[in-house]
Amino acid sequence: MQEEIFQAYLQSLIKDNRRADIDSLDHIMRTTHSFVGSQIKYTGLDPDRRIEKTKTSLRILEKALILQIIKSSNANSLPLSSGSSTKKFVTSQ
Repeated sequence: MQEEIFQAYLQSLIKDNRRADIDSLDHIMRTTHSFVGSQIKYTGLDPDRRIEKTKTSLRILEKALILQIIKSSNANSLPLSSGSSTKKFVTSQ
């Protein structure tokens, strides 16, 4: 039953987003839970696909409120975003 719900949700995301790659979305939805709270690079999240596809899939999942991308920061100064990295991030589900 869980797999059927997962597939229905995945198909809904694909239907609403023409730029979506079903394989990339499927992979990211199945694996991001193991990275929660850890610093991630795009290449480490899905090394078999181009970074642009991974970024697009992450944006789609973030808009659907499935996960939240938190930019990595070295926290040397305020505001924290001044030291943030666009290549490293943490996910929250």
